[in-house]
Amino acid sequence: MIVIIFILGIDTRTLTKKLRNHGTMLGKIVMKGTDPTSIQFQDQNEANLMIQVSIQKPYVINPTGNISIACINCGMKNNQLRILCQLGGKVTVFPWNYSVKPDEFDGLFLSSGPGDPEIQCPETIKIIKSWITSEIIKPVFGIGLGHQLMALAAGMTIKKLKYGHRGHNQPCLLEGTPYCFITSENHRFAVRTLAKDWSVLFTNQNDQSKEGIIHDSKPFFSVQFYPEHYTGTHDTKNLFEIFLDIVQSYKSTKPINTEKYLVVQLTKRVSDANAPPPTFCKRVNKVLILGGDDLTIGQEGEFD
Repeated sequence: MIVIIFILGIDTRTLTKKLRNHGTMLGKIVMKGTDPTSIQFQDQNEANLMIQVSIQKPYVINPTGNISIACINCGMKNNQLRILCQLGGKVTVFPWNYSVKPDEFDGLFLSSGPGDPEIQCPETIKIIKSWITSEIIKPVFGIGLGHQLMALAAGMTIKKLKYGHRGHNQPCLLEGTPYCFITSENHRFAVRTLAKDWSVLFTNQNDQSKEGIIHDSKPFFSVQFYPEHYTGTHDTKNLFEIFLDIVQSYKSTKPINTEKYLVVQLTKRVSDANAPPPTFCKRVNKVLILGGDDLTIGQEGEFD
């Protein structure tokens, strides 16, 4: 039996005004005839979601890859793994609290995931800190929750946004350039303060929050948005290529300047209309749109 939960007769305008004034709030859907006060609010940020979304033991993807990448799974999406493998990575995926040493891999990838990073991930923060403070320098790249964990490991602080960022149209400015990238995001927490020897990489143009950080001299960087989001924009998808290029340069003992290389590669694609898409993206030549009826210019419609 399929149970579908829906709300009927709610004053959405009043609800919108309340959320506008108070920011993101907890809510609950109560069955008709039930006293709402008899059911407690549930705040997922107070629970350790890593136990639910991470894995129990390590495993290897693409064992014939030529670049060895350690990946800490904090609830990662398959597309992140898929891209790393397509770019030649031999990816070993670890649970969120598994000790991973930098001398055993060429680079470290920190996945996205849910929840409050300070409450649920102290073990992960310690692991990341051991990488970014090690005398053995290996590139580290974080996305989403991985971005927040990198910040905490570096000594930065995290804050709750009043509204959070949701959707495929968050504008992020690449610092030091005139280029603003449209990104996909779904998060409530953000980096509040920077640490010594770190700089802002991306800034959200809606609220000026820090969307990316980068170390001033070492190959450590992270972004709050999802560059790999399959249904979102692909403006920053080559961040994976950039990460693997940096890893390869350190592996071959010919390290490149991380910040300079990253800026050049990101801006090259947007400034050159004829630039090819990332190597793991297929260029679409035709798009077929299936609709329920004829449409004219300016007319709204829903598509299948």
